[in-house]
Amino acid sequence: MDKQQLQLKLLKNPSPKQKQYELLRMLSTKNVTMEAAAVHFGYTVQSVRNLYLSFMNDEINFFPETSTGPKQSRIQPLIIYKIIALRKDYGFSVTEIKQNLLEDGHNISISTIDRILTQAGFKKLHRRSKKNANDTLLFPTNKATNLEVTKLRPFKIDCPIAGIYFLIPYIIESGIIDIVKECKLPSSSKISSVQANLSMLLLKSIGNERLSDIQAYDQEPAFGIFAGLNILPKATFMTTYSCRTSELMLQQLQQKVVSNFRSQYPDFYQAEYINLDFHSIPHFGTQSQMEKVWCGSRGKTLKGANVLLAQDGNSDVVLYTKADVLRKNEAQEIKKFVDYWKHITGSLTETLVFDCKLTSYKVLGELEQEQPPIKFITF
Repeated sequence: MDKQQLQLKLLKNPSPKQKQYELLRMLSTKNVTMEAAAVHFGYTVQSVRNLYLSFMNDEINFFPETSTGPKQSRIQPLIIYKIIALRKDYGFSVTEIKQNLLEDGHNISISTIDRILTQAGFKKLHRRSKKNANDTLLFPTNKATNLEVTKLRPFKIDCPIAGIYFLIPYIIESGIIDIVKECKLPSSSKISSVQANLSMLLLKSIGNERLSDIQAYDQEPAFGIFAGLNILPKATFMTTYSCRTSELMLQQLQQKVVSNFRSQYPDFYQAEYINLDFHSIPHFGTQSQMEKVWCGSRGKTLKGANVLLAQDGNSDVVLYTKADVLRKNEAQEIKKFVDYWKHITGSLTETLVFDCKLTSYKVLGELEQEQPPIKFITF
């Protein structure tokens, strides 16, 4: 059995086009008569002759161009964008995405949604229980956004430090929320100024000194609820928040808060002495543009910021802060505090206690000429 016969034998159900191709191939490459080819393939001699003439006249095309499917997706770009957004921003599964699209009148199959997400680079979600899936719908854990409390149904959710909620009555009583609104502190399209400041307050209240530590809690819905969000903001938002605030905003906020607290909690502001001192905050950026300041805790000069702090002599409550004080302006900062405190209390009756290096003798002489003279103790 030659190779041609073996190929024909292996072809169990050849199509008409295939049989015609093999017949013409046999006539062209083998010394076979039309009569023998007709017998071999089950054709009449006349049919073989007509087929051969049609082929020689280019009337037969054994390799026609096949039509391909659409090169672009039939799904509208806006729907594709929404599918990707639902996974990226809210962590929805393909089933949840399908249900969301159905509510908008778009009936997209699960396989199509899965294909779009795969092409966009998303991996499959881990299998979740029904309870966890419901929690995802209530509190999507990808990006902080305003929590619409009125649309929430009853739920139970774990909180790492549930005691934080005992602060809420005191926060409302203090009036700090109204003060933040009045000062028009920075906000974003998703996070209001009140929510941003409540997030910072929560972080400090649970014992974290650095705002970047929020990344350890930014997937905790229970903490987000405290600030009126689904989850806490990302570390980038928190650590860059101060860059969007002006000195005027911060001084206005500080003045309103201290004035309000003095009227509501007078026992914390009864000392006859106010302690003032500079506190240095080193900055370890490789390309820092900050001045070099003396860092007493490290015993050397480092690039960083000088902050003037004023504290009540008895309760240690902070009365005043001023950050990013340049060395050339250090001596004058005590006068700015005096003006600030007089604006709040009407007069400065307390004795100021500070290091003699805090200011200059010239400024001390100006303070003594105030009416009434400012009392101070240096060491």
